[in-house]
Amino acid sequence: MSTMSDKDKVFEILCHHSVSVIQGWVPYPSTCIARTTGWSLYKVRKLLKQLKQEGLIDSDLYVETGPDLDRPILVRGYILTKKALDTKTYEIAWEEERKTCQECFKFDIGPYDKRVIDEEDGWLDL
Repeated sequence: MSTMSDKDKVFEILCHHSVSVIQGWVPYPSTCIARTTGWSLYKVRKLLKQLKQEGLIDSDLYVETGPDLDRPILVRGYILTKKALDTKTYEIAWEEERKTCQECFKFDIGPYDKRVIDEEDGWLDL
């Protein structure tokens, strides 16, 4: 039985965040990954750099504004690229989220469908 590399673990965390029906569209900060894994922020950022060089992730900024907010909320973190959506890790994360949604919320997000990212409109189904 093979063990998962640290880089693969970070990628798995990002895949699970990305498919989440609860704020999966918000970039995931490196500080959250460090807290989740118990690793140093330096180590996590080094692994994120490797994933970015492989073209699996990209850095992003999410800004939320609204009449009930006295100032904008900014979230800087990482998102998946189109290349990441073709991986087995993403497919597994999708199916696990689908099962969770069926069990907890009684709705089906549908089968894994190799979604794509549209630069202007966000996530779109093929």
